[in-house]
Amino acid sequence: MARVRFPGQKDGTSKVKRIILGSVGVVSLIFVIIMLVVFVPKQKAKVLDTKDRIACPGFRDKSDCTSHGCEYANVKSGPSCYMKKNSFGYKVEDIIKQADGMVATLSSLSKTTPYGPSIPLVTFEVTYLTEEILRIKLYDAKNKRYEVPVQDTFPLLQEKKKVDVKKMAYNISVSEKSDVFSFQVRRTEDNTAIWDSRIGGLVLSDKFLQISSYLPSKNVYGLGEHVHPSIRHDLEYKTWPMFARDRTPEAGFINLYGVHPFYTCLENSSKSHGVLLLNSNAMDVALLPAPAITFRSIGGIIDIFFFVGRDPEHTVKLYTSLVGKPVLPPFWALGFQLSRYGYNSLDNVKAVVERTRKAEIPQSVQFLDIDHMENNRDFTYDKEKFANLKNYMTKTQKEYGLKWIIILDPAIEAVKGYEAFESGMKQNVFIKRSPIWNDEMFPPQLVNYNITFGRVWPSSEVAFPNFFDQNARKWWNDSIVNHHQEVPFDGLWIDMNEPANFATNEDRPFNCPEDEYCWTLKCPTSPYEDPPYNPLKDSGSDRISHMTLCMESLHQHGDHYYRHYDVHSLYGWSQTQITLQAAEKAIGYRSLVISRSTYPSSGRYAGHWLGDNKSTWDDLRYSVIGMLEFNIFGIPYIGADVCGFAKATTPELCKRWMQLGAFYPFFRNHNVLDQKDQDPVALGADVVAASKRAVERRYALNPYLYTLFYRSHLEGSTVVRPLFHEFPSDENTWNIGDQFMWGKCLLISPVLTPGANSLKIYLPDAEWWHFKGTESHREEVKGNYFDENDIHEEIPLHVKSGCIIPTEYYQLNKSNVEMPKNLTLYVFPINDESSGELYVDSLNSTGAIENNIFENYHFSYKNCSLSVKKTGGESRSFDWFVHQVHVFKVKAAKAVKIGSQSISNFSVNTTSNVLTVTVKQKLANIGQITWEDENKKCQMLP
Repeated sequence: MARVRFPGQKDGTSKVKRIILGSVGVVSLIFVIIMLVVFVPKQKAKVLDTKDRIACPGFRDKSDCTSHGCEYANVKSGPSCYMKKNSFGYKVEDIIKQADGMVATLSSLSKTTPYGPSIPLVTFEVTYLTEEILRIKLYDAKNKRYEVPVQDTFPLLQEKKKVDVKKMAYNISVSEKSDVFSFQVRRTEDNTAIWDSRIGGLVLSDKFLQISSYLPSKNVYGLGEHVHPSIRHDLEYKTWPMFARDRTPEAGFINLYGVHPFYTCLENSSKSHGVLLLNSNAMDVALLPAPAITFRSIGGIIDIFFFVGRDPEHTVKLYTSLVGKPVLPPFWALGFQLSRYGYNSLDNVKAVVERTRKAEIPQSVQFLDIDHMENNRDFTYDKEKFANLKNYMTKTQKEYGLKWIIILDPAIEAVKGYEAFESGMKQNVFIKRSPIWNDEMFPPQLVNYNITFGRVWPSSEVAFPNFFDQNARKWWNDSIVNHHQEVPFDGLWIDMNEPANFATNEDRPFNCPEDEYCWTLKCPTSPYEDPPYNPLKDSGSDRISHMTLCMESLHQHGDHYYRHYDVHSLYGWSQTQITLQAAEKAIGYRSLVISRSTYPSSGRYAGHWLGDNKSTWDDLRYSVIGMLEFNIFGIPYIGADVCGFAKATTPELCKRWMQLGAFYPFFRNHNVLDQKDQDPVALGADVVAASKRAVERRYALNPYLYTLFYRSHLEGSTVVRPLFHEFPSDENTWNIGDQFMWGKCLLISPVLTPGANSLKIYLPDAEWWHFKGTESHREEVKGNYFDENDIHEEIPLHVKSGCIIPTEYYQLNKSNVEMPKNLTLYVFPINDESSGELYVDSLNSTGAIENNIFENYHFSYKNCSLSVKKTGGESRSFDWFVHQVHVFKVKAAKAVKIGSQSISNFSVNTTSNVLTVTVKQKLANIGQITWEDENKKCQMLP
């Protein structure tokens, strides 16, 4: 029967159907959801991919992060705990423009930061130092804070130069008052932003100072001291700590012996600039892929110098014009040097010196490590194991021309009867304790001394001289001068001057005898030991004082004191200048200082070695990058321990290292205690032959190298430089860290891998000669890579056309009298022109350049005429001779003249097109060498 539905009547059946259908739908939906949950892979929370995220470092997890006012998010790379761009920043209250810059007052946008209260009022100070150097400081407007005292010695800051604003290579802009404070530094020429703090992240509190900037390119170099795997930095969120530390140099984000918060940036236009953060507190530097950079320090102020260069080499010159130009080493310092920790007797030293000489391997310097001392004490020598040391040193100095360098550690053993400690106590020269410390920190016998004691190589506690104090500097000077009467050294090697201290905050030093108790320095709890942020923690330093002195130790400086917290990384720097001064006073001529710990401007007084490396192929490779970086830092007298310090070397590794080491400015073979001998003769005939060739090659090139050091001392340039310094527009050179150049002319390509039968070499876009004396040949390749098979006897050395290379014919010394050099010149024309120069002095006089006791010769070739012109120095001659001149690309020569005098002692190799002229005249007398063919014309190859 059909149902009848009246108007307005509800259909009960339809309602039931809807209920039933709805229920089925809900059940179906629930079923689908369950199936999706069970069977469909779970999606992770949204992952952010940002390239300019500024970290909130030091927090354990999300809760710790957010509870300190930071943000947290999952990211593909970079920090999960981060700061928003407008967090903890400042705003501009007022700006006053001045003739040499501007001054602004900034007020904090936040009372607190993740690391303590904000500094509420900050002065932003801009100073135009020169047309190419700008200084910007941010500091507490109300309270004076520590500033780096090294600046008091910076030459540029002692001058007052008037800056022509219209010629400035930079301009600076500051944000509006309504905006979060930021500033930009731009290159005037093309408006490139070399510093742009709009990235945010400005944080200024008592023990956490941070500033960040976008960068104009990804080509960032420098920042040290670390072991970097590449010459150009990886910007994928890499953080490098900086605080002077006694650490084995190895790969990883580890702070090492020196601190250099200076980088250069090669812009995409091939122009270059540099940035120095003048800060000596513990810090780190984060590199971001944006590209961007963040500096973080736990003390002092933000003090930044900008160097707006034309190219990479010019940028380094600007940097050294501020911090000081490098020292000119004595000529003998360019020779081959032998050393080891663990000769243990004079007989063993003699054996090495004599067998090296017997093998006819030139040697200029012999080192003595702490094993020559009495109980590892400075200013002593072991009168039993090293009996007659003075006689042997004097004998070899006179008969071989051998120079001697001895080691000095800063730590002085605190025992009665030891002259260095007794005199130091009388003159109040040691670093002092904090007045808030408990006396029970120190051993009973030392409780009553107001000295921070530690433990290093001597068998009991040690005290550390405070080189900021004038009394301490005089005491150190006098101690060195007096010691020279007993041990007639020629140079000094200052080690352990970070300063290093064994087992700080630990129970037992590693060198403590098993059956003895050894006291160790344990630092009290303090905000200086354990600040809100520890930039060294990830590199193994749970406390800032790890492996050094307590941070509240005091350095007296005149009428005030520095905390070790502030000046720790300056300790090596503070020791260096007075050490060089004392050495030169003791010996009466130019000396040499090698320092392990360095800081900006250390290169004015000392060289550096790359520390206690290992006998590995990786360390061999890393040493090239380290050498290049220290040239960028203004410390060109640099090298690594040849053949490796720790671990046992191999003949192949040592052979390749000697070949590379011959192109380190500081060329020293050094070895560790209890390892087998690794001087060349000890490793067999193959190493002897390769070493002899490498060392003789080095001595031949030393006149050219010495001239590079003259230029470096005069102009602040690098000596060894990356390829991109000479070819900044060639992108292929921007990350080459396994080849390098000596100046503009020589390109060195070392063999850095075992078992190599060929070597891949890059030659930039220029004309190059494989340099093998008169057998040199022109390469067909330029602006490209090629495989070189001639690598077994020597590593490849190339000369750029357009250069004139002065070389020396070297024979083993038979006296300490510096004989006039016997030179050979190699002339490589390009477009019928070439040039070169030679610096000449007495080889070891102090202040040779400053006192005008030198000669400088300019060589120039054009149109079959080579001129030798004296361009600098005094009128006297040092009697250097030119034996021969070899000119390449000569098609014919039938007549040759020296000055107006025709000579017959010449020849032309028509196969190699090399003209050889036997000159045998003093440099000062040559003037000009000319030649012509039978038709009185100049015939040269293009």
